[in-house]
Formats: sequence, C-alpha cells, structure tokens
Amino acid sequence: FFYSPICCRRRMIDRTNFSVQPYTLSTPEMDFDKLVNKKVIGLNAKGLHDGDLDVLTKVLQKSKVLEKLSLWGNQITLADGKFANALANNCTLRVLSLGTNKIDAEGA
Repeated sequence: FFYSPICCRRRMIDRTNFSVQPYTLSTPEMDFDKLVNKKVIGLNAKGLHDGDLDVLTKVLQKSKVLEKLSLWGNQITLADGKFANALANNCTLRVLSLGTNKIDAEGA
C-alpha cells in the first residue's frame, strides 16, 4: 500500500482515492443572457466537452456583438457539427481560439 499526498493549490489530494470528474460549468459562467451581450468570451482550460457547447452554440446564433471566443485547452471535438454550423452563420466573430483541443478530421 502506497500513500503519497500531493499538494495542489493549497489542497491536499490523496492519491489512493483520486478520480477525475468531468468539469461542469457553473450557471454564472454559462448564463446565455450574460454571454449573448459580451464582446469577448474566454473559457480556456475548463475541461469542456462538446456537450458543454450548447449555450455557446446559441450565443453564436443570437449574438450581435461577440468578437472573440477563446476555448483553448479543452476536450472539444466538434464532431456533431452544431457548433460549426452556428459559427458559419455568425457575422460578428473575428477571433476564434480552439488550440489544444481534440478536433480531428471529423470535427474540422
């Protein structure tokens, strides 16, 4: 039996009982009414998956002011095409950052 605590941002994590839980965005971060009025949305390194993009897809469809969307460093694949379709019809977005995600040929 090996026990090794890891200090991570002033919290102790027990390696013997450690599991990674999917990140779930809190309501304030993904509030459509707030996001649709923002010029810049940054959700970098939040562990987002395609299922987390529903609100952002709606924002892309409805926003008249969004200029920059940064989703760098997540687990996004864009495999279902919904986000890409909303993106294709958005006229205000100037900068999209999707680096270091899991987008392959199917999602591109």
